[in-house]
Parts: sequence; structure tokens; C-alpha cells
Amino acid sequence: MPASQKLFDLWANMEQECQQILRKYRINSESMRAYGVRLPGQDTDSADLILVLTQDVEIHSWIHAATEIWQLFQEKGYEREGIKVEIRNERRAAFDKSVVMPNDERLLGMIAAIRNDVLEKVKTLFHEDWTFISYHMRSPIQDPSILKPTCIIGCKPGLRSLFTYIESEILQILDCPQFPEISLYFEICPGTIESSSGTGNAIAYVNMPPYSNRTSIGPRKNKVDAGTLGGCVLLRKGNSVKRCILSAYHVARSGVEGEALATNDKKGLGLDEFPIPEERRIDITSPALLDIWKTKSVLEKMGRDDDLAELWRRTQEMFGTVIFATGNVFRTPGEKGRRMDWVLIELSDPNNHFRNQPPPADIFRDQENTTFHNYYANSNDYITDFGEAAQKDWVVAQGRTTPACTGKWSKLLTDINWPHMEVSWEEQVLSDCVQGGPFATHGDSGSWIVNERYEVVGLLIAVTSGGSLAEDQ
Repeated sequence: MPASQKLFDLWANMEQECQQILRKYRINSESMRAYGVRLPGQDTDSADLILVLTQDVEIHSWIHAATEIWQLFQEKGYEREGIKVEIRNERRAAFDKSVVMPNDERLLGMIAAIRNDVLEKVKTLFHEDWTFISYHMRSPIQDPSILKPTCIIGCKPGLRSLFTYIESEILQILDCPQFPEISLYFEICPGTIESSSGTGNAIAYVNMPPYSNRTSIGPRKNKVDAGTLGGCVLLRKGNSVKRCILSAYHVARSGVEGEALATNDKKGLGLDEFPIPEERRIDITSPALLDIWKTKSVLEKMGRDDDLAELWRRTQEMFGTVIFATGNVFRTPGEKGRRMDWVLIELSDPNNHFRNQPPPADIFRDQENTTFHNYYANSNDYITDFGEAAQKDWVVAQGRTTPACTGKWSKLLTDINWPHMEVSWEEQVLSDCVQGGPFATHGDSGSWIVNERYEVVGLLIAVTSGGSLAEDQ
């Protein structure tokens, strides 16, 4: 938002004086801009912000320079809360890596004691501009031996606010007298929680793959959404058995529009009435139409007539139909309800049913980018059961977009402020790829998360996405 008229009138004459102060403290500024910001807890634009961006890494002089610039504006008639000054190195701020919290009883006890207070304070200070609250160990990528327990608050990219004031308010909560020996650090990071469907991110299959746990799927009436098949399950009722796919609801939801979509989101499918009304029915293709059209373009250029014929066959046939889905509203029972986001797709051709397999260990050896544990899955191994992950359990997933990556399971629930939905509390997987790659990305929604015993312990529904705290508006 723009700065106030008062600052606009002063800025032309004062910018040079501010630059002189920065040079005095040997701070090399990339830019210095003036913005308007909203005071936390208020609905009006009630303060101005001077934001200095720099690549400097020596921060000890920053507080002195910022204070002197702030005092300069006080001399021009600004009240104490009327102007704020921040100096920031955004590149440096993004060089930390998250690691799962240890099983430390006192540390986990402290987080349990303060997390509700942190959540309520964040709601007050950020309004709807916060996206998540997580608790991780943080370390510099260059030195993973330095680990600090940290409360991380995600906010919408581009947000401008009085972060110094917000930090002081949150730090008062983190200074917990019940746990005087524990120092819990604090970060505000730009980032969103987004469904991990592959909107607009098309994949071309040079060789048409057989159906597998990482196969691409999508709604038959939508050419821009795609996700991951997940896996095959048997739905038994009496003497009947249906061969189905278990994946994420939001991968399939865009198969209808308008009122039908709103009803499906609110009530789910097959849960309130059966058979499902025709206008709310969702049919599924595999690969997703998004990927089919990309593949068609590539195969035509290569003159691959046989593969084009197989692609055309898959385009014409219906892979399956949604028979049960949760929608967006339902949560698990209890105070810390978690978002339910699953779909059961009955296969149109039972012969397309396959045995679920864990991601092969050879993929990781080829990539040489992940830590290894007791994981030796090969083409003769199969997923046979569901399990439950414990804190710091090693897990693996293989999705439509990400060939395979490993991570550590975090049982510390993350507070997530979903767009247009209620807040929920979700478990996380933090990537432990040596080269720092993500555990999953867009297009991996619906992927089954598997542990070392080849048990399914989770279903991927969302990923984090970063941004800049100081984008122009």
C-alpha cells in the first residue's frame, strides 16, 4: 500500500539524508523504499515504513542505523508509532533449513504449553494474512550442526506490516517461565500452503507408462488440473468387492463446476446421498487430460503412431468414477481436527487394478541426493498394510511430478490457515534430501507416503510455497 501523504511530501528531501546515515554505518543498500503499513490489531492504515534492502551480512550496525533514521523522522514531527524503519537481507534470510524436532520431553512440553496462545496472538496480529505456524529445528544449510528450536510463522508473500512489533509480542509468549532453561527462537517467513495438484504443469510421456502408484490422474472435464493416482484398494460390502483408487479429493474436485462443486465441497460425495446425482458426478482419466494433450503434441512431432493410438484409447475410455469423497469441510474428531481430503474412485475396468509397490530404492541410489536408512525396496516388494508414523520416522513418497524423495515425519501439528476454509492442524514431512530438494511439489497430490516397512502412513494433500516479503504492490 502507498505511504502517507506526509511521508510523500518529506521523502524527496530526506532520502539523501537517509543514504548518508547508511554510508556512515557502511551499509550498502540495494534499495530504500517507503510504504504504508497497517498497525497490528487495527483495520486502518496507520503507519509508514522505510524498508532498506541490502546484501550485507554484518548486521551489528543495522540497529544503530535504523534508529538514527527513525530519529531523523521524529525530528520532522512523526509520532513514535507513526514511522518504522527496517533493514533486511532477504537472500540471507532464506538460507536456513528445517529439521524435525527431537523427542525431547521438556521441549515438546513447552511447545504444547504455548502453542494455543501463539495461535490466538497470530490471529490478532495478522488477521487473515498468516498462512501457517510450524515448530522445527532450524540450521544454516552451510552448517547443519547448528540447530535451534524455532517457531515459524508463515505469512502471505508481499505482506508489509510492523514485523518488529509483531516479533516483540510473540517473543513475550515464547519466554515461558514454566520452562526457563529452553530458548525457543522465532521466524516470520513468506509462504503459503497450497494444494499439491499440478495446475498448468503438464508432463509429456514419451513412453506410455503402465498404471502404477505414481500415475497421473485428473478429472475428465478439466484440462488444467492433475495429481497422483495414489494406490489401489478393495472396498468390500457384504459379498461385493469394488476395485478402487484411493487418492486426494482436491485432485478430482474440479470435475464439476458452480453449484455442483460447492455442494461437493460442503457435503462430499456418496456420504449424503447415493446414487450420486448426475450433475455432481465426477469421472476420472489417466493420464490427466493436462498431460494427455502435452504427450499428444510430443508424440506427433516424433511420429510415434503406435503410442499415439494407445494415448487415443486412454483418452476415449473412462478410467474411473468417484463413488466416495470427503469434500473440503469435514475434519477428524477432537479439538485439533485435521482436514479430511480423500477420494475413492471405482475403476471402470477392474483389470486396471494393480498391486501397490513402494518406491524402489534404486531411484535414490541413482540420484545420490538422499539419506539412506533400512530401505531396500525392489520390484518384488509390495505395500500390504496401513501403518502410523511416529515422530522423526523416515518416510518416502513417489508422485506424478517428483520421482522420489525422502523425509522425516513430524508429529508436531502445524496450524494451517487454509484459503476459504477453517483452520486445521496437520502433520508434516520435512525433506531430508542432501541437496535440499523438496519432499513433494505441485502434481504430487494423492501420493501415498510409505515407511521403511512398506506401510502407507499418509496421503499427500499440500505443499508449502515461498515468496518475498517486500514485493511491490
